[in-house]
Amino acid sequence: MFKLIFEIICQFLSKKHEIDDCFGYPRTDEFYELLIKKDWVTFEKEYLSLRIDERHVLSSSLTEKINEISLFDEWNSNDSSALPLIFKSKFLIGLAFEARGERVASTVSEDNIKTFFKYLEEAYDVMSEARTKGPLFSEGYDSLFSIMTGLSFEVKDFHELFNEFLELNVIDLDVALNVVDSLAEKWIGSHEEMFEFARSLSKNNPYYNSLIAIAHIEKWLDFSAFDEDENGEEMADVYFKQPEVVNELISAVEGDQCLVSENKYFSFMAHNLYAFVEVKMGRFDKAKQHFLIIGNNITTTPWCYEGFNELWIINRARKKCGLKKLKF
Repeated sequence: MFKLIFEIICQFLSKKHEIDDCFGYPRTDEFYELLIKKDWVTFEKEYLSLRIDERHVLSSSLTEKINEISLFDEWNSNDSSALPLIFKSKFLIGLAFEARGERVASTVSEDNIKTFFKYLEEAYDVMSEARTKGPLFSEGYDSLFSIMTGLSFEVKDFHELFNEFLELNVIDLDVALNVVDSLAEKWIGSHEEMFEFARSLSKNNPYYNSLIAIAHIEKWLDFSAFDEDENGEEMADVYFKQPEVVNELISAVEGDQCLVSENKYFSFMAHNLYAFVEVKMGRFDKAKQHFLIIGNNITTTPWCYEGFNELWIINRARKKCGLKKLKF
């Protein structure tokens, strides 16, 4: 407990850096200008020519940059595809989770909860309209999973939608990670349902092996400081030392095809997950390899699970691996 208090104090005293989960995507301003100029045709042509990982980070960075929802409505009135509505849904989802914040649901004010549901319900209506305009694209399914999570849809609804998504024949780590998060016990599922989904998908395609890592992280996160094993040790401290956990994670990272794919932004996501679990397992030389590839391309998850100052947490992990602190 004293160790936890000390770490919280250290995080308060250390400089906090806002993590950019869009990895400073270099073409955001270019696409933003196309939207502002209302050059919808060029925007859509250029956007759909991007790799799927680029489209995810770009759609996120753009919806954070745009302030007026009316822009999406005007775009939609001049476009026959579902794309403008998908962007609008992401904008609304951002507003919803901004209202909710990162707090435990029981600590969120009643007004903020109402705002949260209001925006999600609007986003769901937007995506229902998008379905009538044509293919949802991978990003559309990503929006739907986020909406369904916030509105507490049933587990079977997620499986049905994911089976529909698979018909796109697109390999998309971001969507898969979103579903694992949704099926976690903290949202609408259970540890069993979460692991069943992660293991099934990675078994069919090793590109998704990092789902095993995030599933174990989610289960580890569920242990409180007072949960102990039969030897009286805190489960949060020993979870990643259990042989069956170690073996499954080593097998996952060694066979992960995403790490060697051209989708570098998905690769950064996977490397962050593996760096986290390798440190937890005490395999610092292996974690170091991931950190060297990641560089400054750090993600909020999973580092936020150990506190509110992700940069401090990452630098503590890097120090264990013999690496210098990251500076921004």
